[in-house]
Amino acid sequence: MDDRWPSEIPLSFDGSSFEEKQIDDAIFTFFETLRNWGKVRDLCVKNVMLSLKSKDIFESVLEFNPSISKLTLMNVSTQDGDMLFLSKSLFSSGKKIREFTMDKCQLRRRDTIFLLRLLGIGSLNVLNLRNMDLDESIPRISSRISACTTLRHCDFSGCQMCPESRLELLRALSKNTSLKYISLQNCGIGSSVAKELDNLLKNISSLEILDLSSNNIRGEMISLLSKSGLAKNKSLQKLILSQNPIGDNGARCLVEVLISNPTIQYLSLVDCEIWAPGCYALATGLARMTGLKDLIVDGEMEDFANEVLKSLESNMTLRYLWTDRTAYLFHKDRTWRLVEFYLRLNRAKRRMLVEPRVAMSLWSLVLEGISGNPHLTYHILRQKPELMAFNA
Repeated sequence: MDDRWPSEIPLSFDGSSFEEKQIDDAIFTFFETLRNWGKVRDLCVKNVMLSLKSKDIFESVLEFNPSISKLTLMNVSTQDGDMLFLSKSLFSSGKKIREFTMDKCQLRRRDTIFLLRLLGIGSLNVLNLRNMDLDESIPRISSRISACTTLRHCDFSGCQMCPESRLELLRALSKNTSLKYISLQNCGIGSSVAKELDNLLKNISSLEILDLSSNNIRGEMISLLSKSGLAKNKSLQKLILSQNPIGDNGARCLVEVLISNPTIQYLSLVDCEIWAPGCYALATGLARMTGLKDLIVDGEMEDFANEVLKSLESNMTLRYLWTDRTAYLFHKDRTWRLVEFYLRLNRAKRRMLVEPRVAMSLWSLVLEGISGNPHLTYHILRQKPELMAFNA
């Protein structure tokens, strides 16, 4: 009321908080108050079916709220099955929508008109269409996805698509060279679209994060990507491949990529059917991985603590190594405690010990950051005794 809602704080309505007989009155009251008094920037509506009355007032809220720039609809439907009202209300009064999310909502073919307009307004940075059937939508919006130069973040996690729609989506994404984040988690990608995914990696020089988890991606596809797209992409920093049967051969291919391409800093390989041969390759390969900072992998890695420890004698970049039991092993197993010691040294910028021409004034910041750990402090001072004279 009186426009006193802090605009930087998200405003949310969750229909699951109300009994079924109360929800329609509750959402109508919420929207009516927001229409009369509010100017929220970030609005989230979830778990509601909009009656005709609620849909009309929601439309007026969106239409006459010029400050809104982020809209999230989660499990939202309408009594008449029509979401087309978004097409008019989202683009009036010169609004600049920057983030738009639909999750577990139903879109008919004619409803995608508002997506076409949204991708064409020249302000959209984030588009999340999650857990939806996009077979009717992808053919209509693919060209706009390709041409939307303001788009930085796309998330299609859990979306149902036929093979033709998946191909069309990947081709559209690969033409948008402004994207930094793409999530295709659980989209049924599989190995049949290896060529399109390879083109995506080769073409998007801005891509920093790619999530391909839960897609039945096998070792043969990883082998192809490792020789081409993953090897040539010099912007990708975070790669998520968990819940894919990439196997030991896929793990070996990734080792070669991480050695030759130091831009990848984060790799997730949980539940990837990587057994002893693949884990051995990862453990020994760490010694030559100069860019990787975070590795998440399955429990078989626990059998190769000695190989990991040997690699960490020279690897000064890896900060975290997680399996499903490493937190326990760091406390109970002597070799893994040494592994954790080296990881903490790396987090304490151990690399500076071998870097040439490091200003002495920077070391005070390093020592301050590890002042609570006498073991790390002792190791740093022992390796660089001149710091004692400098501090004195």
